[in-house]
Amino acid sequence: MAGVEVRIHDDHFDPTTPDEVWLADAGQRGWVVLTKDGNIRRRQVAINAIVRNRVRTLVLPTGSLAGEEMAQIIVRALPRIRQLVIDFPPPFIAIVEHSRKVNRLNLKLPGRG
Repeated sequence: MAGVEVRIHDDHFDPTTPDEVWLADAGQRGWVVLTKDGNIRRRQVAINAIVRNRVRTLVLPTGSLAGEEMAQIIVRALPRIRQLVIDFPPPFIAIVEHSRKVNRLNLKLPGRG
């Protein structure tokens, strides 16, 4: 109803699919990844896959949100998310806050310290 197409991870990948596999596929398809896995930004394998496959990655503030709560946060932040996608080329990781703020993190790209 908010005008965005949403795809569910488990509809496309087995739940045990390694990050580097499903992130590569998402990047190749040009999908914007929305995850409630706050640790994705701390796992080097995932970061490498995000960078290598030029993935736009949005992280919700907590993994304990119900689907309805996640949807409300996303819809409220949608204008800022759209602007981020326009303003910043991939790859990136951004945190979507309860307050509608969307904060892009600095990625340490390989070879750039």
